[in-house]
Amino acid sequence: MMKNQIPELTLDQCLKCNICVSACPVAAVTDLYPGPKYAGPQAGRFRKPDQPVPDQSVDYCSGCRVCDMVCPEGVKVAEMNARARHDLVSHGKVPALQRLRNNIIARTELLGKVAQPIAPVSNFFLSNPLVRDLTERTLGIAKEAPFPPFARERFTVWFRKREAAGRSPGASARKLDTSTRTPSHPALTPNNPALTPSNPALTPSNPALTPSNPALTPSNPA
Repeated sequence: MMKNQIPELTLDQCLKCNICVSACPVAAVTDLYPGPKYAGPQAGRFRKPDQPVPDQSVDYCSGCRVCDMVCPEGVKVAEMNARARHDLVSHGKVPALQRLRNNIIARTELLGKVAQPIAPVSNFFLSNPLVRDLTERTLGIAKEAPFPPFARERFTVWFRKREAAGRSPGASARKLDTSTRTPSHPALTPNNPALTPSNPALTPSNPALTPSNPALTPSNPA
């Protein structure tokens, strides 16, 4: 299959094996989305240029592209769904609040830039039951859906601080405790009886190591 092939030209490669439906995270949790096979190649056969999309369930597609990855025939299901959703919007089939919801969720970087500087306030509203209930009623975002809290400090700022601390003159003094590897550790000090020459097991007077040991002498018949 050509790399830049038009998505709609791949719909006839669909075998209707339902592997994409089994892997779809949206179809697994709601019956409102019939699955990638139906919303993509199957419904795609009824879509024509400048014709409204016949089934609005395609808007439930999250665009995760799992269907693309598991398809054994390389059908561009996610791309078909994206183009179909574009047609829905261009024909005015998606309500304004629903478009607002999609834009908020899709632009995570912009959302982070707005909400992270006021992280305590953002986290309060994201975890407030009344706000979540209102959000579900207006934007259609389930109030049970988990939202990760915003950090008080951006990762880039935190990383620069750590990097600067590592280059500071006193950085070596802040290293982790390595007492178990230093000469002051009892197991490694010269006074450890196990390491000193006075240890009977290591001294030349040990009968097991001396030439007078019958097991080591040339006259040993063995």
